[in-house]
Amino acid sequence: MRHILQEIKQTNRNKEGVADAPAAAAGPHREPLRGEPRSSSGTAPRGKGRDSGETPPTREKDVMPQENRDALGVLTRAPASSPFYPESEEEGALGASPLLAGRDALDTALLETLLHNAPLGIALLDTDLRFVRVNAALAAVHGIAAERHLGRRLADLLPRFPRRLLPLLERVLETGKPLVNLELSDLSDASPEEGRAFLASYYPVYEGTPGETPLGIGIIVVDITERKRAQEAALAAERRAAGRMRQFLREILNSVTEGRLQLCDDERDLPVGLPVVAGTFAVSGTNLKVAREAVRKAAVERGFSDERWQDLVTAVGEAGMNAVVHGGGGGVVTVRATPLGAANPRVQVWVEDGGTGIELYNLHRATLGRGFSTRGTFGHGFYLMLNTCDRLYLWTRPTGTTVVIEQSPQLPEPSWMQDDTLFANFTHHA
Repeated sequence: MRHILQEIKQTNRNKEGVADAPAAAAGPHREPLRGEPRSSSGTAPRGKGRDSGETPPTREKDVMPQENRDALGVLTRAPASSPFYPESEEEGALGASPLLAGRDALDTALLETLLHNAPLGIALLDTDLRFVRVNAALAAVHGIAAERHLGRRLADLLPRFPRRLLPLLERVLETGKPLVNLELSDLSDASPEEGRAFLASYYPVYEGTPGETPLGIGIIVVDITERKRAQEAALAAERRAAGRMRQFLREILNSVTEGRLQLCDDERDLPVGLPVVAGTFAVSGTNLKVAREAVRKAAVERGFSDERWQDLVTAVGEAGMNAVVHGGGGGVVTVRATPLGAANPRVQVWVEDGGTGIELYNLHRATLGRGFSTRGTFGHGFYLMLNTCDRLYLWTRPTGTTVVIEQSPQLPEPSWMQDDTLFANFTHHA
């Protein structure tokens, strides 16, 4: 990998206008193999055999084959002798590289083969964010040939690359702190598939000890499209199951309460709000008393009997206390009603809080169970509400709960008696 670091350095020097040092005129140079003596000319002498005590000539199979591409899959300028022996002393020898010290050629070949064939996208940028190296996997992600990456800036090559990340990459060079596991999508217009997702990491590349001035930025990109699709499919299946369960509960609760409890899926299922007649009150112990009095007054003005307005005040008090206990102490009570003299008078009270809502698996117990509470209190809230009001609309979600209580001066008929077909069949058989 040493020659890759040297090429990053060379790219940075070229950018600053520094010319390359001339190559040695003495011809190709290589470091002696392990155990091979160094000659005065700097080249390893060729021995004549095992008995001479000198290293025999290197056989073809002992030297790693010269490849046209380096570890990252791009054409390399390695010397003709071997990609593992640099051309000059200035570029560094195999034994001098801290990355390769103590490794033999086979180890290096395995490492380079691994990088070349890795399913991960790998690239190196110089300090001007120009591509120096890119492997086949990342070139495929970008939909651009590997050779076309060389020398081009990241932002110029990839118009869809998020511009918000460019200052962060500059910070990687300035601070030496990597950016890890950034989720990106659709990096190239040339991508054959839309909706692809990637996990990208950007880290500083050093020649020596970390903490020195980085030579550039290393990039690792992992395609997580299938993982994301599997997660989304699982979430969709979970939502469908929850929807079916909620619909089942909605029908059961409506039937068991004879139509008094309406479980709402969203805001559209709530009733149309009547005109506000007594304002809005913040939910608290003191204000709740004031709100109950406003409810009583609105009911009496519309011809409610004592029993009917007392039932309504009881239901509103229970709803308000639920908001105090389970809504984090926050919430509001709004008193609404039909105009005075309306043909079908009705009082409507909205109690809204910003708590965490009622879990789906607790809905049936919270609404039907006498004494049920998740806070360790002696909870009769919904049980009392459903036994003292005409209709109760419940919309609960993780961001809050809305309860709408409706009451009329006269006790309404049970829902089953309002079904003309059912009643007709009953009287016919009777």
